[in-house]
Amino acid sequence: RQVAAVAQAAVLPRPPSRLGDLRIAARYIPAEDEAMIGGDLYVVQETPHGVRAMVGDVRGKGLGAVSAVCVDLGAFRYAADEAEDLPRLVTALEGALLREGGRRGGQEQDEGFTTALIVEFAAGLDAVRIVNRGHPPPVLLDARGTATVLEPSQESPPLGMAALGTWSFPVDTYPFPPGSTLLCYTDGVTEARDETGVFYDAAVRLPHLLRHRSLVGDPPTPGQILQLLIEDVGRHTGGRVQDDQALLALHRPAPKVERVSRRPRV
Repeated sequence: RQVAAVAQAAVLPRPPSRLGDLRIAARYIPAEDEAMIGGDLYVVQETPHGVRAMVGDVRGKGLGAVSAVCVDLGAFRYAADEAEDLPRLVTALEGALLREGGRRGGQEQDEGFTTALIVEFAAGLDAVRIVNRGHPPPVLLDARGTATVLEPSQESPPLGMAALGTWSFPVDTYPFPPGSTLLCYTDGVTEARDETGVFYDAAVRLPHLLRHRSLVGDPPTPGQILQLLIEDVGRHTGGRVQDDQALLALHRPAPKVERVSRRPRV
């Protein structure tokens, strides 16, 4: 597992902690019983069109998954700069995976597909635009710690499977006011189960954790939010990491309000 974690870090370096006014944190937790590199991925990039990001999960393990991850990351890094909007970016990612699948001739058609969230922040960070390709929906935390699950307006297949039918890929837009945090993660989080088989629900559990954290100190940073989430998933599962977990937090800071102390009048 340790070797897999080191290899994963080489393939998947952490993004910068800050791009413009956006604060960023990412974590990757490998499954306990996996010696092979998994297919979970994240990437964040500043582009001429704003900050763009992707969180994804490639089907499979080992070299096949690593190959697909490298294709996803390479295609994203190029197309994120070139594509004028998210639909064009997603089309470029789709084409890259389909071409890679063709080069791996003889492989099953559904091998190597990638569930993914493709995210774009509007200029000024006032809104976030999301395309969801068969991935667990992200959670939006507001400045008070209230959580909202951002379900896609329309179901779409994973990247690499669009050729199996006729689909449209809507772009969903949400307000992203100061103090907001977008949490994206793979199904290693959403499918984590307790001893009775109950799935982990970040949107239910996180607000309680954040309220407690705010009562005992300053509001948590994006990295601290991810650490709270990872530790809580561990409590939920009894400490067992059942599947790889990739997590990404994207935060727009709220303006700091300076406290002015006033002396009592004599």
